[in-house]
This record gives sequence, C-alpha cells and structure tokens, in this order.
Amino acid sequence: MFAAAFVERITNPHHSGLKLPQQKAATAGKAVKRLPPPERLIVSLWQHAGEPCSPLVQKGDRVIRGQKIGEARGLGAPVHAPICGRVVAVEPRLHPSGLWIPAVVIENDGRDSFLPLDRSFLGDGGSPEEMNPEGIRRLAREAGLVGMGGGLFPSYVKLTPRDDPRPDFLILNGCECEPYLTCDHRLMVEETPTLLWGARAMKRALGVSRVVIAIEDNKPDAIALLRQMVRGLPGFEVRVLPSLYPQGAERTLVRTITGRVVPRRGLPADVGVVVHNVATASALGRALLTGEPLLQRIVTVDGDAVAEPANYWVPIGLPVRELLKAAGVDESALRQVILGGPMMGTAVADLDVPVLKGCGGVLAFTARASPVDEAGPCLRCGRCLDACPQGLAPFQLARLVAAGRLDQAVTWGLADCVECGSCAYSCPSRRPLVQYLRMGKAAWREHPRPAVRTTLPGTPPTGQLGAVSNGIPGAQPRALPDRGTSEPVNQEQEVIPQGAA
Repeated sequence: MFAAAFVERITNPHHSGLKLPQQKAATAGKAVKRLPPPERLIVSLWQHAGEPCSPLVQKGDRVIRGQKIGEARGLGAPVHAPICGRVVAVEPRLHPSGLWIPAVVIENDGRDSFLPLDRSFLGDGGSPEEMNPEGIRRLAREAGLVGMGGGLFPSYVKLTPRDDPRPDFLILNGCECEPYLTCDHRLMVEETPTLLWGARAMKRALGVSRVVIAIEDNKPDAIALLRQMVRGLPGFEVRVLPSLYPQGAERTLVRTITGRVVPRRGLPADVGVVVHNVATASALGRALLTGEPLLQRIVTVDGDAVAEPANYWVPIGLPVRELLKAAGVDESALRQVILGGPMMGTAVADLDVPVLKGCGGVLAFTARASPVDEAGPCLRCGRCLDACPQGLAPFQLARLVAAGRLDQAVTWGLADCVECGSCAYSCPSRRPLVQYLRMGKAAWREHPRPAVRTTLPGTPPTGQLGAVSNGIPGAQPRALPDRGTSEPVNQEQEVIPQGAA
C-alpha cells in the first residue's frame, strides 16, 4: 500500500499538495500602500545565503539612499542604504533567525538624494535582448539581488548558466501558495512592465529559449494582465496551476511545469531549469530601468490582530514594530507574530527585528487565532506521508533525528525535505515534525556525524540538536482557523477529516 502511494506521488505531479484555507481576500484586491518616511532603519548585514557582509561605513558617517554600506564576502550580496541619513551604530542586532548579526543603524535626516547604480557596462542596446549578458549578471550582483521568495540565494549566481547541462528553461515563480500572502499577486498586477523587463533580462543572461510565468488559478487579474502583456515576447508563456500547497516549492514547480525530476540532493540547474521569484525579476527590472538597488519590497501585513490588512512598500531594515503600528495593530493583544507565511514563516519574539529582503509577509495573531497545541503520540496514520510533496516519511525521519541517527535519516531522504510544513499541519497529533527535520538538517550541516541522542517529546529538545535550530519555534505556526478544510489532491480520503482533533 505504501509502495503504491510512493509511486503515485512520484509519477503524478499534481498528486501531492494541500488545499489550505487561502485567507487572501482582505488584501488581494487592495492597491499597495506607501508608508511615511521611517525615522530609523536597522539594515542587517546578513540578508543572503553565505557569510554576512563587511560594513563599509562606521558610526557618524553620512549616507545617501542607494549607497553601498555592506560589501559581500565570497558568495553573497551587498546591502545598500534605503534612506539618506546618519549612521548611528554599526553593531550586532537581533536578526529574525534569533541570532545576533552585525547591522548598520541609520537615522533619517530628511534628505531626498539618490545614488544610482552604474549601468554603463550593460552595453549600448536599449532593450534587454541587446544587453550584455555578463553586464546583466554584474548589475544583479551590484544591486544586491537575492531570492525574494525567501530563499535569499544571490541572484547573480543563478543567472550564470552552467555549461553542462546548459539551461533551456526559466520559470518565474508567481504561485504564492502560502495562506495570507498576496505581495507577489499585487506586484504582478501593479508592476507588470517592470517585472517583464527584468524577466527579459534574465532570459538574455541565461540564454534560455523558454520562459514560463507560473501562477496559481486564484489570481485571475494577474493571469489576464500577464497573458496580454507577454503577447509578442518570443518564448514567453503564462502557465496557470491549481491552488495547492506547496505548489511554489522549486522541486514541485520544476516537475509540474517541465516534467523533469530534480535529483536527490540536487538543484533545478541539474536538469537544465532555473527558477526565480517574480519579485526578484521585478527588482532586476527596477535596477535596469532606474539604477535602484534592492532597497524596498512589498510586504503583506495581515492576521486577526491587524486592523487594516494591506500590502505595503517597505524599506529594507524597517523594524517590524513600526510596520505593525502603521497597520493598526494593538501590541497588547498579540500572541504571535510571524515573518513570512503561516506554514514556512518564522515566529519572532522581539518586534524590533528588521524586515529583510526575503520577507514577504508579517502576520500578527491573537490567542484566539494562534492556540498553543499540545503534541500527542504518533498514530502511524500516514497522513504526513500523503501530504509530503517529496514523497518522504516525515514521522520516521523525525524519530531518526530525535534518536541522533542522522546518517540513517539522510539515507531516508532528510536532505530532500523542503521544510514546507505540510507534515506538521496534517498531523492529527500536532507533532512538530517539520521542526525535527529542520533541526536534523542543521545538525547534519554543522556536524556531519554527530553522536547525539534525545527523547521525542511533544516539543523539540534542547541540547546539541536544539542548539543548532537557530531559534525555530517549538510549535509550527499555523494560524489557520480550520485544519479540517485541508485535503490532499487526487485522494478519496482527506488528509485531516472534518472535526479531527
């Protein structure tokens, strides 16, 4: 039975996925708002995969909007000043990960100067198709572009084509499958020309023949607009996908769009595919057209504690507290604040942490919408297997991680976990499965063969495995009102029966 289920999950790209409560209506139809100029920003020097940037400024320096204030070391992306002002501190500040990371604190001085990026190396052509491919990659690096869907991988690296295999497919991810989040939706509607300008430049840099913009079917306005505007663009196509979670996961998206299967512990580039978020494409388009580095992004602010749910253009480095205040949040009523979506986001304990380049949402919930779950024993029901888009056995992997048997967990596919949270969401016993898998992956990266053993209580353990969890909360952020409404695709039985406890 389980063997047949595994084969079905691997061969049917639409089989795995959850139909979650969408919770997008409050913000999907509203235009993106602008915030008043911030008084102070905390620009973290770690907003990408890799080592933190080296500061280029010191306390007392004056900076101009667009000025580079942090230089990337190795594989990384620089950071820039989102406002004009005076540097009041260069010191460790609390990061959304729970770590203390060096940051540049800038106090606004009210000036409106702007230092654009140098674009002279792009060539003499006026259109993206005529630009120098190496110049496009260089600009992506100088602009500090990273994966804005949350991956934070430096974009210039993914815009550098491999020789073997040579990429032939670019997917622009506009699925936005997390509940509540509509930042990409609004961007596709309001910033369409800029997005497509960046997409054309990506196509040029990679030398691919096909570009597919993937959108879930719950965004009809964005679908209609993009279909109209890609007419006449050679190789461009808009592909509409079912509204499932996690439809936007890279591996799932590659398999759904191209039919190619990313190998275990591999990357989409291994099968000739490159995936970028639509917000990253838009940021590249803005850099090409105006010389603006990545200084701001659209952020969804929603949740039952939010008086005025909306999308906002937010400067990078704005403290979460200031964003919530602008949205009419009463801090005294808060139980939980999540950066990102309710499935893959990070719960934060300090509202003074800054908004990062990859933060697409700030969700604020009261105790009513964010109850604390008590974990029970594993029932061996197999619902986590049905929910896993990678065809893994999350309950077994969690037990192996808890027992310190990481070698065996990796053999069973631990590294293939995309940390989507579908397993924890589907578990009727409320077991923190995805937290165990995150901890196991972190432990494996830091200690390839750690000899540790821990118990398997309802919440993640402390000790060596707990120490490398980087502040992952002990309970999966759900904040979805009815778990009983989720169901697997192409299944006769629901993942969570109605009324299941």
